[in-house]
Parts: sequence; C-alpha cells; structure tokens
Amino acid sequence: MRFCVPDLRPESLRAALLAAHRTHLLLCAFIALQMLP
Repeated sequence: MRFCVPDLRPESLRAALLAAHRTHLLLCAFIALQMLP
C-alpha cells in the first residue's frame, strides 16, 4: 500500500501560498464591504 506523500517542492509550495494569499485578500475585501454602512 502506497502512502500519499505531500508535494513539498518549492514551486508547488509557492503556488499554494499565492492561492492562500489571494483568497485571504478576497475575504478581507468582502468583510470590509460588509462593514460599510
């Protein structure tokens, strides 16, 4: 049985960080719009 090894290559890690950062920015923008009167 083969175990699933997480992809820890620098390029994939950087892509994951970029995706998380973009999602975080979208979430912050959405919350800021909700807090506007």
